[in-house]
Amino acid sequence: MVEGIFQYYFLFDEDAPQFIGKMAPLLQNAGFRPFTDCDGGGLPHSLPFKQNFWQFSTGEGSCVWALAYSPAGSWQDSFQEIKSLEQQAGVDVDMILGQATVVIAPGHPWEDLLKHYEAAVGGKPGVEIPVKAGRLMRYALSPTNIFYVANPEVYDASSSVFWGQRLAQFEAQQLKAGIVSRLLREQLASVNRETAALDRELSLILHANLVSDQGEHKETEELSAQLNRLTTSYAKIAGSRHLIAKGKANLQAVLNQWTRQLRQESALDFDQARLNTWMENYHERLDQLTQAEANLQVSQEDYQAAIEVVRSRIDMMNSRSNLATQAQIRELMEHNTEMQKQSLVFQYAAGLIEFIVLAYYSHSLWKNLSHEGYLMVPASIQFIVVLLFSGNAVYCTHLLAEYMQGEHEVKSKMVISLISLAVLLVTIIAGTIFLSSQGASGLSAGH
Repeated sequence: MVEGIFQYYFLFDEDAPQFIGKMAPLLQNAGFRPFTDCDGGGLPHSLPFKQNFWQFSTGEGSCVWALAYSPAGSWQDSFQEIKSLEQQAGVDVDMILGQATVVIAPGHPWEDLLKHYEAAVGGKPGVEIPVKAGRLMRYALSPTNIFYVANPEVYDASSSVFWGQRLAQFEAQQLKAGIVSRLLREQLASVNRETAALDRELSLILHANLVSDQGEHKETEELSAQLNRLTTSYAKIAGSRHLIAKGKANLQAVLNQWTRQLRQESALDFDQARLNTWMENYHERLDQLTQAEANLQVSQEDYQAAIEVVRSRIDMMNSRSNLATQAQIRELMEHNTEMQKQSLVFQYAAGLIEFIVLAYYSHSLWKNLSHEGYLMVPASIQFIVVLLFSGNAVYCTHLLAEYMQGEHEVKSKMVISLISLAVLLVTIIAGTIFLSSQGASGLSAGH
């Protein structure tokens, strides 16, 4: 059986130099040669294949490093030799996004060919890919390890580009879709668990609001704590919704690109029904993401409503507290006003007592210090002078007290009052002395 085998390694562009740097020397020692322009370039055009390796891009930061060879003995020995070279190179398996093996065996009975390689696929079910010239079976040995059995009608230069490159690019898109889909499946499971926990928390908060019989102060604190938890949970749900929407858009973009590639590939024969069947699992994932996004939107709306309810309750509690505080303030102001009224009464009383005491003692002092002059002043004049002196003295002492307490705006009034008091006092003393001297002269003349 004349066979040719393509071995594809799918890599990120930044990992390719390190991988190739480890594998290429060992492959060259084993007889493999890189494709170059000097030895013809291009892909192998006929069977059996010479041992070659080359690299090509699959777009968007990834590439394929490919091997071509034909088994010298059994295919099992050839596969084992490649595995042995990988182990000798110490290749980091995490560096490889995926790999695919394509066995090219034209001109052989299809069923015999599948039976010949059934040991390689380990009983895994295969999916036939429709090609226009031949048969092609795809086996997924694992999500990242694919095995193809190809039975083209003919392998020549015109078909070599599909088998040696475009099939790998087709597989790279499917690998990318699979990686994105599996990642989204894990994210979806995580989001569903978190959302279920948040929904349970929301139910507990709403139940607590219905049966709460705590004191007003404690209830306000509890509502504030609930509001903090609700806003945090709302942010988590919003983040999860954004994550799901972004993942859905990424998967849709990969599927759109992959679908265009399948429809434009001339070697493939996908009609719409087959294309829908081929994409069925990925469309189911998109449906799951759409449903999850809708559920998250409902949860987000529920949390928004709960936040508004708790905020309304906090506002009501605060309004009630504000009303009570205002009532207490009003009572204090009324009490203060009453005290001010009483203080004003006491001030009036104290001023009146001060006036009476000052009038009495100033009158007595005037009478005792200058009895003759005092007796010569009419009683009405005495009364008016004592009233003026006592009133002015009381007024002046009050202004002086206010000034000493820092009310400097009364300074001008205080000065005027002091001057008036001094003038009045001087007038009383001078008048009394004058009248006393007049009385003494009159008495001398009489004798």
